[in-house]
Amino acid sequence: MDAFRKWLGTPRKLSEKIQERKISWLELFTDLAYVVMLHALITNYSEHRETTSIWVFLLFFLLFFYIWSNFVSFFTLHGDHSARTTLLNLTQMVVVLLLTSRLSLVFEGELGQFVGIYIFIQALLIYLWTLVVRADPEHIESSRLYLITCWINLVLLLAVEFVGSESHKLILLAIVVVLQVTVMLVNSHYLTAEMRRRNLPIVESESSQERYGQLIMIVLGEALALITEAIMGPAFMHSLVWFVAFIVNIIGLWWIYYAFMDNISLHVKHDIFIELLHLFNEILTIMLVIDILLMYLFLESHATFYMGLYCFAVAITVAIVFGIKCFATPHRDRHLFHFLGAELVGFFIVASIGSWLPAIIAIWLVNCFLAMIIFNEERYQLEAQRVEQGAKGAEQKRL
Repeated sequence: MDAFRKWLGTPRKLSEKIQERKISWLELFTDLAYVVMLHALITNYSEHRETTSIWVFLLFFLLFFYIWSNFVSFFTLHGDHSARTTLLNLTQMVVVLLLTSRLSLVFEGELGQFVGIYIFIQALLIYLWTLVVRADPEHIESSRLYLITCWINLVLLLAVEFVGSESHKLILLAIVVVLQVTVMLVNSHYLTAEMRRRNLPIVESESSQERYGQLIMIVLGEALALITEAIMGPAFMHSLVWFVAFIVNIIGLWWIYYAFMDNISLHVKHDIFIELLHLFNEILTIMLVIDILLMYLFLESHATFYMGLYCFAVAITVAIVFGIKCFATPHRDRHLFHFLGAELVGFFIVASIGSWLPAIIAIWLVNCFLAMIIFNEERYQLEAQRVEQGAKGAEQKRL
């Protein structure tokens, strides 16, 4: 029996932090379920966009994101390579795929099967965090409120199954999402107190930021798939024009994200700053998903209305990336901040008039602004490397 328990494993204690932990192959594999989810969510919403609000689209994306973020937090703080951790993560992947298979029914107003499966994953999350507290009893100080919220969410999900009105069902699901977001911010006070009591550093995990980067790659990968689908018809040359324009656009977004977000780290005195960084990453992911949805709707309809919205959404996305960089590295060169800020203002002006411009001109103007921002950020990084190398050389000569 002891051998079986050892094989099954127990979660790591909060004090057993793995320094410089890298994303495991298990995490990479289970994230593939979200590739399938995102494609199904976008294509199913597109078929029902005339009768379904975009808020419903965002609500169901956030319900999936809630699952993903819970397992990211678990793996970052308590995960290991035990059989139990492996089985829990593989179960998560299977459940996400089952939920994805019900999305076509969701947009037809039939939520019962989706919510029924979601109740199972919610119960699994309660088991997950109860397991953590049993393995690390001291962690109850900052886990109590979170576990209470998980139970409240389970009750709300059960209530959804018994509510007759679709609008009431959606309201209850929205409350589940809001509780999940707010509890992390409120709970930061208790986590900070526990970390101080146990003399543990309050540091943002590099692996956590890598997981957010992996999710962004999934979103951008979906964009490439949708763009490629657009040139599969007979009108190849006409589609090729848009293919090139949007490919350049997606490459620009990718470049900006990794130029600004590379090596983000936080060493802070209060966990609220780490939770805010996670919230900003969540908002960024949501905006990128909206970008991809609007791009797909434009490629489906070629309506200038969608192009205008797309240009504006891309401008907001870049502004969020810029904001995260300012939040994480407030002591950067202020002249660069001012210059990039001026470029963003110009970006928003172009985006604001995108609906009145020919669509092809609007997208290439956006691409030009992306290129300018990339050029200035890359120039700054090269200059910073030159200064750092010069300082090291001077130090070596002095020694």
